Amino acid sequence: MRGLSFFLLLVFLLQTPGTLWATVTEQHAQSGRGAIIEAAIEGGRLVQASEMLSEMRKRHLDSEKAELEILEAELAITRKDDQRAIKLFANHLYHPQYLCRAKEGSGIARARSGEWQAAMELLADVTIKCPDRWKAWNMMGISLAHFGKFQASRYAFDTALFRSDYSPVVLNNLGYSLLARQEYAEAAEIFEMAIVKQPENERLQNNLDIARAAIGEAPKRSTKESQSRWVERLTNSGYAALLTGNKQAGIALLSNAVIGSSSMASKAAANMRLKTGGVDKP
Repeated sequence: MRGLSFFLLLVFLLQTPGTLWATVTEQHAQSGRGAIIEAAIEGGRLVQASEMLSEMRKRHLDSEKAELEILEAELAITRKDDQRAIKLFANHLYHPQYLCRAKEGSGIARARSGEWQAAMELLADVTIKCPDRWKAWNMMGISLAHFGKFQASRYAFDTALFRSDYSPVVLNNLGYSLLARQEYAEAAEIFEMAIVKQPENERLQNNLDIARAAIGEAPKRSTKESQSRWVERLTNSGYAALLTGNKQAGIALLSNAVIGSSSMASKAAANMRLKTGGVDKP
């Protein structure tokens, strides 16, 4: 029966004017372009993605409208244009082909806009229907931590890590959650794992410095690091140590920052005066 169906389809196509064949071919090409555009967005090649989307808009078929809007929404969310993303995703929250992408993207955008409850409802549905979508698990971890549900949050983060092959994005969010809960030693371990994957990421380095400072450890300097960046890290670490109650380590770090650079000396000295009662320590 399957062979007969294929034969009849082939006969139909061969006996139909070329416009239908061109339409079928175009549909396959559009689907391929959609995958390429999605990969460009995921890879951070936003200019390339925008240019390809512009070309797709000019030639898209009615059957490709949903895919086009989903891609435009994903580009918007990557650009932090959350309200536009929410509006575009809203048209496809129940589309059988795109509902997981739409609900995941809308959930992320709503969470970033402070609509935590609505975000969690969308994301929870994604984790059930499409459990491989790690971004949904990651934002679920952030959202649950916001509500103080730390055990459930940790489960969501751990699932996101497994599904994403230990993405540095997830590692950073988990580490930040641990920092907020004053679990500094484990936070430092998590940030160290993230930096192995993205050694040049200054945000990860700053967070690691804060976690280390909170447990009395000094930052570790890279051989490629500039003097100004090193002094900035010493200053940030010193201030973090003072804020977490480690006065001795904070003063030592800020003193090293003052010695390291005159351009940062005023900031470091001001931090010391602020946290040590207005008296500069040697």
